[in-house]
Amino acid sequence: MPRQKSLSPGSCTLRLTHITSLPSSQKTALISSIANDMKATFIYIAKQSEAGNLDSQNTAPLDNVVATIRDTAVSERRMLEKKLEKAERRVRKLKREQKWMHNEVGEVLKRVEVVGGKWKEKVERLRGKVEGLQRELVSGREGVVEQMEETMEQNEGEDKA
Repeated sequence: MPRQKSLSPGSCTLRLTHITSLPSSQKTALISSIANDMKATFIYIAKQSEAGNLDSQNTAPLDNVVATIRDTAVSERRMLEKKLEKAERRVRKLKREQKWMHNEVGEVLKRVEVVGGKWKEKVERLRGKVEGLQRELVSGREGVVEQMEETMEQNEGEDKA
């Protein structure tokens, strides 16, 4: 009697057990080899189904795998689309905020220029006042000195008399 082959997971699964220890180029080669084996398996099953050797009940597990892959692809795509929409909304929000900040900074700079101009005017006025006061002080000192000299002369004249 011929020996029955095991129907448990086979070579594709076993070949993946040491994938973590492989360099990147060998990982790519291994996955490519497994993908080729899977394609060949699908093609062979399809041919056997077309030949009438397999019915829908026999291929149901494979149909489930295909549906899972298809549904996963759709759900993954939807998830990525949602992430993309969220990222696009965030970009739009950040652009609005950037525009607002640009406008605010512009307004602040205008106000700073106005205030700076006013302070410059005040400083110039104060400089003028200080210069005027300095002139008054200098002329006042001269007047005081003259008055002191006159007073001293008068005092000397009174002392002599």
